Amino acid sequence: MSVHRIQAAAGDAAERAPKAVTMRVRAAISTIAAPDDTLARHLRNTICSGRLCGGQPEEAVSWRT
Repeated sequence: MSVHRIQAAAGDAAERAPKAVTMRVRAAISTIAAPDDTLARHLRNTICSGRLCGGQPEEAVSWRT
């Protein structure tokens, strides 16, 4: 395999990974929405994904456990 093909394959994987994470996060939030739509809405508004993943709540949250 040529160096160019190896680099292209690595680049493709690096591009696919953030998309895969985004899809998994969205699927998880959709699953959460069935029993708890409020939590799902909070997560949709808080979590951002792409090249980097993170979250910042719109307002302070106090969780009851």
